[in-house]
Amino acid sequence: MTTKADDLLTRISAEFADISRQMHSLSDDFAALRAVLSQQSGMAEHPAAHPEGAQPAAPPAPTPPPVSPVPPPGMPAGPVMPGDPWNPGAPWNPGAPWNPGVRVPPPPATPPNPTRLPGGYVPPPPSHVAPPAWHPAPPRPARPPLTDRIAAASRRGTIATLLATAGVGVTLIGVVLLLVLAAQAGILRPEFRVAGGAVFAAGLVGASLWWQRRPSGRTGAVALAATGVAAGYLDVLAATRIYEWLPVPAALGVAAVIAGGGLILSRLWSSQALGLLVVTPIVVLAPALTEGVDIVLVSFMIVLAAATGWVQLGRDWPWLFLVRMAAPTVPLVFLAALASVGVGPDESMWSYGVAAGLTLLVGVGSALVALPSSSQPTLLATVTALTSLPVLMSGALLDDLSAASLIATSAAALLLVVVGGARSDAVTTGVREIWAATVALMTLVATATAFNGGIEVVVILGFGSIVAVSARRSTSMARAMRVIATAFVVIGGLGTFSLVPPADLAYATTLAPGAAATILVQCVLLVGAVWALADMWIRAGRRDRSSEQLWWVVLGVVSLYAFTQFAVTAGVLAAGTQEGFFAGHLVATVAWMIAAAAALARASRLPSTVRTPLLAGGLAVVGAAIAKLFLFDLATLDGVFRVLAFIVTGLLLLAMGAWFARSLTEGDDRPIENPAPADHPGRQNGSV
Repeated sequence: MTTKADDLLTRISAEFADISRQMHSLSDDFAALRAVLSQQSGMAEHPAAHPEGAQPAAPPAPTPPPVSPVPPPGMPAGPVMPGDPWNPGAPWNPGAPWNPGVRVPPPPATPPNPTRLPGGYVPPPPSHVAPPAWHPAPPRPARPPLTDRIAAASRRGTIATLLATAGVGVTLIGVVLLLVLAAQAGILRPEFRVAGGAVFAAGLVGASLWWQRRPSGRTGAVALAATGVAAGYLDVLAATRIYEWLPVPAALGVAAVIAGGGLILSRLWSSQALGLLVVTPIVVLAPALTEGVDIVLVSFMIVLAAATGWVQLGRDWPWLFLVRMAAPTVPLVFLAALASVGVGPDESMWSYGVAAGLTLLVGVGSALVALPSSSQPTLLATVTALTSLPVLMSGALLDDLSAASLIATSAAALLLVVVGGARSDAVTTGVREIWAATVALMTLVATATAFNGGIEVVVILGFGSIVAVSARRSTSMARAMRVIATAFVVIGGLGTFSLVPPADLAYATTLAPGAAATILVQCVLLVGAVWALADMWIRAGRRDRSSEQLWWVVLGVVSLYAFTQFAVTAGVLAAGTQEGFFAGHLVATVAWMIAAAAALARASRLPSTVRTPLLAGGLAVVGAAIAKLFLFDLATLDGVFRVLAFIVTGLLLLAMGAWFARSLTEGDDRPIENPAPADHPGRQNGSV
C-alpha cells in the first residue's frame, strides 16, 4: 500500500518537474526574441553604426529544451496540458521535484514572427473565462401548517368577522323566538313583546356606538349595528302582519326611517358592509310586509333607492349601488314577466309605466352621483342600463302606443345624457358606449312596438343611415356608433328580405297600394343605408383594400337585388300582374347589363394592378344577367318583352366588347393615372 502511494507521488513530482523545465526553455526563447527585436530596432534608428558590407552579429542560439525521459510501459507519451496539473494522460517523468504551487499559463499555438513585431512587444496575458455559475431553482415554499394559517386569519380579522356574522344570525333567531314563538306560548302580552323587541334593537345600536370608540372595534360595531337594524325590521313586521297594528304604508315608512339611521352610520364609519346589511334586509322584508309584489311595494322600493343615493357621495361602493338599483327593478321585471304569460291585470297599468320611467330616472341620477368617486364605472353603467328593463318590457302591461311612447321618451332622455356626458370627466367613453347601446336597443323596441306592416323596417333603415353618416364626424364615440349603425342596417336588411324574399320575384303578386309603396321605400332606403354603411367602414380603415373590395361586393349585390325588387313591384303597381310584371323584369335585366358596363368602363381607366376586383365584379354581373336572361326571362317573359330582352342585352354586349377592347388598347399608349385614396365609395381621381 505504501509502495503504491510512493510511486504515485514520485510520478506526480516528475510531471511537475518536466513542466517547469519546459517553461524555463520557453522563457529563454522569449529572451532571445526580445534581443533580436531590440537589435533590429537600434539598426533602424542608427544606420551609420553598421558600415557598408558589415553584417550584424548573429543572435545567440536558443537553448534547446531538455528531452523528457521515456515513460515506463503503460504510461501515455506526449506533452502535459498546461494549466491542468491533474491530467491523467500526462507523461511520466521520474526524478523531478514536486511543486504544487506552480500554475503555468498555456503557450501560444503559433509563435509570433520576430521580423514583423515592433520593438518592446510583450505578449498579452492569457485569458481564463470562468463558466457561468449554475444556480438551482428555488425550492417551492411549503404550505404553512394549519396553526399558522389560523393565526394569519386572526391577524387579518377574518375570524372576528366570522364570529360576528354568526352572532348576528343567532341573535336574530332569538328575536324571532321572542316575537313569534312567545306569542304562541302566551309568555308575554303583545305590547311587551313588540316593545321589548324595539328596546333590544335600540340597545344593540347603542352598543355599536360605544364599541366603535374602542381600538379595532370596527368589525364588532358593524355587526352590532346591523343586528339592531335587522331586529327593528322584524319588530315592524310583527307589528304589521302578526298583530295588525300598523297599516302597510306606515310600516314601510317606519322601516325606511330605520334604514336611514343605519345608512347614516355606514357613511360615518365608511363601511360599505354596514350599508349592504342595512339595505339588503329591507329589500327582502318589504315583500313580506305587503304580502306579495304590487304597486305599493314598487313605490316603496323606488323611494328607498332615491332616498339612499346621498350615501354614495364620495364613496366607492359599487355593490351597494347594485343592491339599491335592484330593489325597484326586480319587482317591476317580475310583474312584467307575469303579465307576458297571462298572469296579471287585464287592464292597462299606467302606474306601472310611471314606476318604470321613475326607476330608469333614479338609476341614471344615482349613477351620475356615484361615478365621480367610483373605480368601476363600467359596472355602474351596466347596472344603470339594466334599470331600463322595466321600460323595455312595458308592452306587457301597457297598450302599444303608450309603451312605445314611454320607451321612446326614455331613449331620448338617455341620449341627452350620452351627448352631454362628453363634458364630464366622470362619464367616461366606456360608460357612454354602454348607454348608447341601451338607447339603440330602446329605439329598436319602440319602433317594433309602434309600427307594423313593414313601416318598422323603413324606420330602422332610416335610423341606421343617420347613425352611419353621423359616425364619420364622431371621434370618441365612433366605434360604438359604427357597431350600432351596422346592427340597424343588418336588422333592416333582414327585415326587408323577410317581407319580400327573393323567391317572390318569380311570381306576380297583387299588393295593396300602401304595401307596394312601403316596399318601394324599403328598397331605396336599403341601398342608401348600405351605401352609407360601406362609406363609414371604408373611411374607418383607409388602407385596408381587401375590406374596401368586400364592401363593394356587398353594395353591388344589395343594389342589384333592391333595384330588381323595386322594378318588379313598381311594374306590378303601375301595369298589373302581367304586363307590369314582365316589364319590371325586362327593366331589371337591362339595368344589370348597364351596371356591368359601368363597372367595366370604370375598370378600364384604372391601373392594371388595381382593376382586377372591379373587372371581376363587372364580368360576374354580366354572367348573372345572361343567366337570368336564359334561365328566367326566356321561360317567363312573353311576346315583345322576351324579344326586347334578348335584343337589348345582345346590343349591350356587343357595345361593351367593342368599347372595352378599344379602351384597353388606347390605355396602353397613354400614361396610367394613379387612383386617389378611396375616401368615398366610387370616388377615385375626382370622378364618381
